[in-house]
Order: sequence, then C-alpha cells, then structure tokens
Amino acid sequence: MLFEIFKRDFINESYKSSEIEGEGKVKYIPTETLKKYEDALFEQGTPEQIYQIARLNLNGVNIKKLGQKIIQSKDEWYNYLFARDVEGADVNAHAQIVIETKDRMLCYTFAQAVHGADIKDLGRVIVDSKDLHYNYLFAKDMEGADVKSHGQVIINSKDLGYNYSFAQNVGGADVKAHGQVIVDSKDLDYNYNFAMNIKGADINAHAQVILENKDPKFNYLFARDIEGTDTKAHEKVVLESKNPKFCYYFARDIKGADIKALEKVVLESENSMYCYYFAKEIKGSNIERLYDVVKEAGDFYYLKSLLSEIKMEKYEEKLKNQNSEI
Repeated sequence: MLFEIFKRDFINESYKSSEIEGEGKVKYIPTETLKKYEDALFEQGTPEQIYQIARLNLNGVNIKKLGQKIIQSKDEWYNYLFARDVEGADVNAHAQIVIETKDRMLCYTFAQAVHGADIKDLGRVIVDSKDLHYNYLFAKDMEGADVKSHGQVIINSKDLGYNYSFAQNVGGADVKAHGQVIVDSKDLDYNYNFAMNIKGADINAHAQVILENKDPKFNYLFARDIEGTDTKAHEKVVLESKNPKFCYYFARDIKGADIKALEKVVLESENSMYCYYFAKEIKGSNIERLYDVVKEAGDFYYLKSLLSEIKMEKYEEKLKNQNSEI
C-alpha cells in the first residue's frame, strides 16, 4: 500500500517536469521533488519497484540511473524485463547480467524479445551449454545467430532427431554434415526421410544405407519417393526379398519396374491376396497364371473375384475384335 501511494505521487510529480527542446527531440527537466523521489527509489526500492516505475516511461525520470540500480542488483529476471520494457535502457549492460547467469532459457528469451540485444554473446551461452533444444531453437529463431557453432553442437551429439530438424529448418545449416550423422546411424527411417525432405541431401549416400540393409519396405519407398535414386538397384533388393507384398507395390507404383520378374515372385509365394491384386491392377500381368495359383490355394473369395476379372477381360477383348472387323 505504501509503495502504491509513493508510485502515485511519483507519477503526479513527473507531470510537473519542464519541457525543453534539444538535439531534435523533447527533453524534460525534473522538479526537485521528483529528484528526491527518484533518489529514494534508487536507495530503498526493490528491483521490482524500480522496474514498475521505470517501465511507465515518465517525464523527467533518469532511466540510466534506475537501470544502474537494476544492474547492481544482479537480478537476472528484472534485468531482462528492464531491457525489454524500458525505453532508453542500456540493453547490453542488462544482457551481461543475464549472460553471467548462464541460464540458457533466459538468454534465448532475452535474444528473442529485446531489440538490440547482442545475439552473438547470448548465443555463446547456448553453445557452451551444449543443450540440443536451445541450440536448435536459437539457430532457427535468431537472425544473426552463429549457425555453424550451434550446428556443430548438434552434429557432435549425433542425435538423429535434432540433426534432421536442424538441417530441415535452420537456414544456412551444413546439410552434408548433418546428413552424415544420419548416414552413419544406419537408421532406415531417418535416412529415407532425410533424403526425401532435406534439400541438398546426398541421395546416393542415404540410398546406400537402404540398399545395404536389404529391407524391402524401405527399398520400395526409396524408389517410389526419392527422385534421382537407382530404382533398379532397389528393385533387385525387393526381388531378392521374395516378399509378395512389396513386389506387388513395386510393380504398381514404380515406373519402369520389371513386371515379369516381380510377378514371378508373387506367383511363387502362392499368396492368394497378392496374386489377385497383381492380376487386377498390374497392366501386362499374366492373369490366367495368377488365377491358377489362387485356384490351387482354394481361396473362394479371391477365386470368384478374379474369375470375374478374367471374364471381363475376355469380353472386352472379344468386343474390341468385333469392332475392328466392322
């Protein structure tokens, strides 16, 4: 209550400051009473109280003097608030208090919220902390950040998620170096996604990981989604896997696929479902041979469906021949 009364009187007294012109802008000369209030605030006020009055940007108040008191207090939170909210604050001096705390969250917040903050010095705290989250955020969000230094922290960590995100979202990131972490990990999912989503990725290096692993799913996906990859090399892996599902997918989705070779694997698998879908959806497939496999398996559902497909195909062929004779 006493501070609220003091604050009210302080504000009222500031209105009495004399206005003068000087150096292209208006200046205010404080009254003697205002100076006394200011001295009292400087000597007895807490960082919070000084901030509450300084942030009002009142006429005639010596912001530099009040800011010095905040700096002397070493209170990192009110140094941040003072720099952020008080017009005329010595931003770098307040930043130094925050830097000395080595609080990575506050350094990030200061750099983000305070106009004129020294991004390099604040960023150095983040780099030295080796905190992956804040190094990523700082490099991503701060114009003028030392991307190379923040990126090196991420690279050294060998963390796949942050290396992927850094390469994807941070302008100026060393895509090759982050990609090498992904390649060295041999992780199929990250190698596939890095090659697909990161501009400048080394497609051949990521493809080699996929090929060497011999996983039919990722070889199919890589051939389907990654422009410039060697689809024939991926097809060879899929064929050698003898997996009817991915042989069918490969034949269905990959331009230039070897239909006959892929069909052979599906036939040899004797899998009714994939024989049915191969016959139904793959142009150039041997429907009758695929039908025979389904028939041999005795799968009534697929047998009936495939029989309808064969009859329809023969009917369409007969109709086509009749039209040509006419």
